[in-house]
Amino acid sequence: MLNGKNITETVKLFVRRHVITNLPWIVTTIVLLLIPVLIQILLTLTATPLPPLPNNFITIFLLFYYLITFTYAFISFLDWFYNIIIITNTEIIDIDYADVIYHDVAATNVNLVEDVNYTQVGFIRGLFNFGDVFVQTAGGKENIEALAIPQPARIARIILDFIGKGEND
Repeated sequence: MLNGKNITETVKLFVRRHVITNLPWIVTTIVLLLIPVLIQILLTLTATPLPPLPNNFITIFLLFYYLITFTYAFISFLDWFYNIIIITNTEIIDIDYADVIYHDVAATNVNLVEDVNYTQVGFIRGLFNFGDVFVQTAGGKENIEALAIPQPARIARIILDFIGKGEND
């Protein structure tokens, strides 16, 4: 019930960062996974022996190295997957996970939205059609930022349409 009216809330958009924004951490992960292999090939080609280290030490070092690499990839994936914007017919909800143990949820009623704008700067953002949408809210409410999302003009237009509907009701 909103302002004395019985309104059913329905999800209109569920948005996360553009898939292409994953490319930097994916490339970094692949390079990190290949470094031990490249070092082994380089040492073999130059006929340089490894320092006299026990095999158990090398195995544990490699396991620890790959554990760190997979942890980096996993946290990067979670950062992309769980940072979302949910737009319903009555609310805009921004869920941000900065770390595995820290998250921030900001929600605002569509009636409190004062302005919506977007930016799409740069060749890559223009080529893949992604950008940032900024929602300004009334009073002391927290402003909502949707960073690197696909089709920012369309999403800004959808939010503006909800503002128009809210004023006419």
